[in-house]
Amino acid sequence: MNLGPCFGAGSVSQVFATIVGKSYVLSLAVIGGTVTATVFNPVQTDLTADFVAPEGDVWGTGSFKFTATNTKTIIVVQNTSPRTSTCCATTIDDVRIVSIIPESKSH
Repeated sequence: MNLGPCFGAGSVSQVFATIVGKSYVLSLAVIGGTVTATVFNPVQTDLTADFVAPEGDVWGTGSFKFTATNTKTIIVVQNTSPRTSTCCATTIDDVRIVSIIPESKSH
């Protein structure tokens, strides 16, 4: 999804179900700039993270862990690219939020 040119305020958001106290990993790929992902609910922010693409026409990836504090969580991914090039179209792909499965204890 293209989030707009540099200094554009383009963003995308979605509400998703979570389990309070459970840990999740947010990952995504970005090209053409920088995006800030914010994971929050009406009570508090669980994560704010920047995903930065390398210079050139190269995808950058990253992942960050958060713990849910509500049963309904919102993610907003916004273009926050500081680049001044007129040809940087900040784009994201492969956005995932996956619950972390605890390791089983062996006896």
